[in-house]
Amino acid sequence: MSEIIKNHLELLENRIEELTTVNRFESNFQEHCETEGLIDGLKYSASKLKSARGGFPVVEKNNPAVAAIAYALENDEGIEFLRYWNEGDFDICREWNNVPDEVFIGADSLFKPEKK
Repeated sequence: MSEIIKNHLELLENRIEELTTVNRFESNFQEHCETEGLIDGLKYSASKLKSARGGFPVVEKNNPAVAAIAYALENDEGIEFLRYWNEGDFDICREWNNVPDEVFIGADSLFKPEKK
């Protein structure tokens, strides 16, 4: 077998392993959400990711979705915030206390960060 084919097979095996892990994680997340609710499901998933990787995975810089979820996890009415954010009701989202600019940068085309 050529070296190129061996490399491709190894890459495929690694990808299958990754997908299996992701599918198992997704299934556990969905099950947890159904029994405990979305916010508890997100908290559960975050704790599993953190323990599995020795810390949170590195995410792309200025990812507003990640910032919105992180903000929602810290608030009692986080699911309501996420619903407004997901629907693009950013004016309503700005009414929440201490919402970081990262929640809006890249998601809200009209957003202008405050100069500090």
